[in-house]
Amino acid sequence: PSDEDDVLSNTLATLDNVILAAECIEFSGNDCNKWLLPVFNNSFAAANIYVDNGVARSVPGEINGVKSLSQAVSEKYLNSKLELKEKNYVYFHRGYLKIPFYKLLEQDFNKSLVEDKIVLIGATADDLHDDKITPIGVLSGVEIHANAVQSITSHKSLEYQTKSSVILFLIIASIGTAAILYFLSL
Repeated sequence: PSDEDDVLSNTLATLDNVILAAECIEFSGNDCNKWLLPVFNNSFAAANIYVDNGVARSVPGEINGVKSLSQAVSEKYLNSKLELKEKNYVYFHRGYLKIPFYKLLEQDFNKSLVEDKIVLIGATADDLHDDKITPIGVLSGVEIHANAVQSITSHKSLEYQTKSSVILFLIIASIGTAAILYFLSL
């Protein structure tokens, strides 16, 4: 390790509000066989994002007892333990503030924009390929986690519709449409 690594490691050791990303890189079913862990001895959480049919829609609650990054950040922010499901659907939207990392290093930004806020640091450059297709378009991994944290902390997680509720909705919509068409034809 370089001198800069030591400085970063020592700085991280003094902070209790930093959570580093780890990633399960080899699954067997729902179990993780191989982790990619941070090099610093610090609090870490799983940065994995679930992709269903090519679309990122959810984050895990835990993987082999390791909390998801979204859950760990949300618990730190809310100062309470959370019981999340195995798969937590994200309510997506756009519009998070992005500050280029070089501006952080140069301290060339309005510090009040991040004071007392949740700050996620991650790659958004297209060349790094940390992006996924979501229901609202392509987002970087850190933007997906920002959405997941907001969903969790604001209690706006989406729920999977049961087949019976979908069938009931379709029946009611069909009857309503038929009624409207009948009265329009009179």
